[in-house]
Amino acid sequence: MRWKSWVGPVAGDIRAVKYFAIWPTKLENGFTVWLESYWSREQWNTDADRYMGYWKSIRTWTEDKT
Repeated sequence: MRWKSWVGPVAGDIRAVKYFAIWPTKLENGFTVWLESYWSREQWNTDADRYMGYWKSIRTWTEDKT
C-alpha cells in the first residue's frame, strides 16, 4: 500500500481564506467589517527558518455589492 506524502506549504504558496470578523477589522478597500465574513489572500513565508513558516496576509476584501 502507498500514497503521496503531504509536504505542507512551500515558500511563496498563495491561498484565499474566508474569515469571520468577530472584532472590527479594517480591510484594504477602506471598509471596516464586524460580525460578517471577509476574504484574505495569504502567502506562505519562511523568513528565518524554512521549517517554521507562517501565512502572511497580502490582501483583504469583502464581497461588496455597492
